[in-house]
Amino acid sequence: MQTGNFYFINDDFFDDFPDGNLMRNKESMDGVLRNRPCFYAFYDSSSSIYWLIPISSRLRKFKFIYDKNVARYGSCDTIVFGQVLGRDTAFLIQNMCPVIPQYIKNEYIDQKNLASKLLSLCAKQLPGDWEERYGYRPVLLETFVEQERFTGTCYKA
Repeated sequence: MQTGNFYFINDDFFDDFPDGNLMRNKESMDGVLRNRPCFYAFYDSSSSIYWLIPISSRLRKFKFIYDKNVARYGSCDTIVFGQVLGRDTAFLIQNMCPVIPQYIKNEYIDQKNLASKLLSLCAKQLPGDWEERYGYRPVLLETFVEQERFTGTCYKA
């Protein structure tokens, strides 16, 4: 993990630390659970813990809360607005939580057609590697999805 990068939390974290106030991986689209929310990470060297701040694109909702707090208290230090990858984003400081690396599911990567690019690179590299190891070159490559573990969303057009 690196400070300043964005990550998703593994569901095991929420099982091991049940807290109704934590933002869970809960967004479902077309019956498929999506990695939401995404978290901004920073490292606390005094405790060897990463702190993760959830980010949200629901600006109207959090701008309303922000403005309400400013009107009531004169300031609001629990929500900060900024940009991530050119998009306006709310950093939800009030929902920050400590995490160790074992609970990180994966890093957020913003690259169009990433799965297709990776499959293409593998398809180009594999025949030569296979021939070097096993003595013959394959003529057909088939991919599959382990449905118990993965959704196969990279194959959906």
